[in-house]
Amino acid sequence: MLLTRHRLWPPQDNDGKWMVQDGAAGADLESIAAMPFRRKQNWFQSRIDQIRAPDMMPAQGQQHPSVVAMTVRRNHLLADSFSQIMALEPEQLSRRLRIRFKDEPGIDAGGLLREWCLLVAQDLFDPQFGLFVAHGEDSAYSINPVSGLCNELHLDYFRFAGRFIGKALLEHQTLPAHFSLPIVKHMLSIPITFSDLEFIDAEVFQNLAYLRNNPGAEALCLDFTVTTEHFGMRQTHPLVPGGEDIDVTDENKMEYLNLMFKYKMLDSVKEQLWHLLKGLYEVIPQESLSVFDYQELELLISGCPEIDMDDWRRHTRYVGLYKLEGANHPSVKWFWEVVEVC
Repeated sequence: MLLTRHRLWPPQDNDGKWMVQDGAAGADLESIAAMPFRRKQNWFQSRIDQIRAPDMMPAQGQQHPSVVAMTVRRNHLLADSFSQIMALEPEQLSRRLRIRFKDEPGIDAGGLLREWCLLVAQDLFDPQFGLFVAHGEDSAYSINPVSGLCNELHLDYFRFAGRFIGKALLEHQTLPAHFSLPIVKHMLSIPITFSDLEFIDAEVFQNLAYLRNNPGAEALCLDFTVTTEHFGMRQTHPLVPGGEDIDVTDENKMEYLNLMFKYKMLDSVKEQLWHLLKGLYEVIPQESLSVFDYQELELLISGCPEIDMDDWRRHTRYVGLYKLEGANHPSVKWFWEVVEVC
């Protein structure tokens, strides 16, 4: 039988057991998880407000609630954002963020923060930066196993990426990035399964699925190693000590499949994934995310991947000057024409 359920977070205690909440708290979260998505959103917002509550009162001598003000240069946006976000103490991460672009006038009433989130996400998740790679038709992002070859500070940047995602959730900002199913599952501490491998490497998934479902493993001339190639360099990693001397047979192929799955999904990216999750949970408590399923969390982080124009039209309510004519008002017609072109 193939063991296919793994997770990296939460960390384990000294006895090797997963650290979990007490029974009462767990029961409360279970009841919240059973609610409709909209009610869960409202609960999540109230939790965020509780996180922020200690910082919402003005400090002595101040006129406004405490915020974190950041000034960034457009031509050094990612580096400036990284240094300032990573310099924040844990208690500062829950404070509201106010953005100013250097040498540009303007007060951040939400628009500058939205632009900052968009621009940072474009740089941070750019495959050329080396932290993430895009897979599939929807270009969902997964962790680059060789991110360290691209950026010597890659682990610090993964922690920054976690904090950045958490801050976006805290500030009600969606990001122009969709994550692969395994990453979203890890954020929720949902065990990953063999079928999730398809979202990381479809070719390897198909080959392993064929091996699992068909006899004759000996004819494939496999051993207990995995070979990777990056930047023209090939490396062989043993799955077990002496794996290069162990042939894969029908008798031991399930062990091989499990080790290959574990290597591809966890071992090859465990350091990057640990830092990503650490950064995320420094901003948003893990239990606050646990009430969502993976589709709901992706919706919170990335928003709707596509806008249904017909549905938008049907549910648009016109008020004020447009109430009488509704969709027949000339300005409304122009609006829909522009939206459809965009």
